[in-house]
Amino acid sequence: TAPTFADGTIIRNEQTGELGYYSGGKRGLISPPVAAKMGLTTDKTTSVTNDDFNAVPKGPDYYPEGIFVRSDQTGEISRYSGGTFHVVSTPVLNYLNVGVNDVATIPAAQYGATSKGDDYFPERTLIQNQQTGEIDIYFSGQRHWISVPVAQRLNIQPSQLVVISPTQFNGVSQGKDYFPNGVYIQNQETGEISRYQDGQRGVVSSPVASKLGLKATDLISVSASQYNAVNQGADYFADGMYLQNNQTGELAEYNGGQRHWISTPVATQLNLTPAMLTIIGADQFNAIPRGGDYTPPAPDPTATV
Repeated sequence: TAPTFADGTIIRNEQTGELGYYSGGKRGLISPPVAAKMGLTTDKTTSVTNDDFNAVPKGPDYYPEGIFVRSDQTGEISRYSGGTFHVVSTPVLNYLNVGVNDVATIPAAQYGATSKGDDYFPERTLIQNQQTGEIDIYFSGQRHWISVPVAQRLNIQPSQLVVISPTQFNGVSQGKDYFPNGVYIQNQETGEISRYQDGQRGVVSSPVASKLGLKATDLISVSASQYNAVNQGADYFADGMYLQNNQTGELAEYNGGQRHWISTPVATQLNLTPAMLTIIGADQFNAIPRGGDYTPPAPDPTATV
């Protein structure tokens, strides 16, 4: 009967010194180069007899999450994650400043025994196609195109880029185009303006754009196809805006995605003037979910009367 241990126990064959990572009733070999990178010492292991060690069924070799390993035959370097190796190209190694001393060099046969996944890039790495010059940002396993206007807005410098081969670049699956949160994009064909946030665009109507004081220099001009490829969300209003229905004259304060009705006494108390209001269409006004009635904040007791 094979002995059992708590998952995560590192068992050591007292006769041979071989190490195994115990998990799920199996032991995964921890080769000496990997053990060295893990900083394993005798006191961090559990000594077992040769018979007990061999009685535990052998599973896949063990590597800690995120370790860099290198084939002693080809020199190829991979990063281990989620049970697979992910090749780290030379440009990425240079970007990460990873050298030979930072990796565990293992026999080619052992290196080849672990399956390979997609190439490795750190999250939000800016990668550039060596052939076309295209710049994308990498995250969530995909590359996302950064158009020239967006790159200019981000003030991307050559030193921030990881230049890779076209083959490696095209080997990364392409996701949606990239825009940083909070930018205003404009449809080149229709002139419509939206604010980008978390993968969605919220239309900024003309009254809202005027109240925000948006200028041409604040906008990123994009093609109609690029604009329409962004999922449309709710219309955009800045928190704290005082809105007025252009048909009924109803007033509301916008906050947290909702409109909060302002009664006449409250409007008087706030001393709302036309210059403080953003007048929008009834349809746009009513499309905003209604929250609780607006209550002015209590006066500051420490303020000078």
